[in-house]
Amino acid sequence: MDQEKTTHSIALKGKITVENVIAALYTVAKALHDNRQYKMEHRTFEGETRFNDFMAAASEKDMERLLHSEVHLEKLKHYLEEHKVGFTYYQKEEETLLFFETKNRLLVEKALKQMISDITKDPKATETFANHILRKPHEMTPEEKIAYYKTHTVYTGLTPVVTKDLGKEKER
Repeated sequence: MDQEKTTHSIALKGKITVENVIAALYTVAKALHDNRQYKMEHRTFEGETRFNDFMAAASEKDMERLLHSEVHLEKLKHYLEEHKVGFTYYQKEEETLLFFETKNRLLVEKALKQMISDITKDPKATETFANHILRKPHEMTPEEKIAYYKTHTVYTGLTPVVTKDLGKEKER
């Protein structure tokens, strides 16, 4: 009888201990999950971010429509990253949608005003800026290259100099 009572007591204590350990593990896992979820929803972004990560954040967002033109998107990205503005973009057929957080609206407007004032201040700067943001033929996709060469003069680049000695050994 004592053995039966002792084993029953040990089994009951073991069961209570296992239940408490499982409850503690559940509490810790839930706290870690909630903390991670909060961080994912309330993180701040600097520079370009993946579209889904940016849109998953709980902050309010603004959108600007940019029509496709010869403006190089990489230059725009670089300019926004200089001002540490978190942004992402989505390209449709004829336009690019630029998304950024609403709290950065004034910073984006200030950056755009500064860019416009830099451009209009000096005619030389306007030409420099235009050359800076226009896509070069080596940066274009094949379809863009075809359209570019149909409308513009042919980009010659550096042409190799062919001489008679090409492919012959040099005499020592």
